[in-house]
Amino acid sequence: MTTTEAPFDLREWMDERDWSVRKLATRLDRGPRTIQEYIDGTREVPTIVRLALDALDAKGERGDKTPAA
Repeated sequence: MTTTEAPFDLREWMDERDWSVRKLATRLDRGPRTIQEYIDGTREVPTIVRLALDALDAKGERGDKTPAA
């Protein structure tokens, strides 16, 4: 029997934690276009990014949707 994991919804993750595309891109050292591609599904979210998001959760970091400096 095979179990399938639901696809990761980055937009939902971001919305729940108040991250903007620009601020998350800065925090993950990625470009905003790359983050948008993850959201759109044109690019799969790499394991390393998923681990980084888990680390942000573990640290309790939130985006607060304020523009990045």
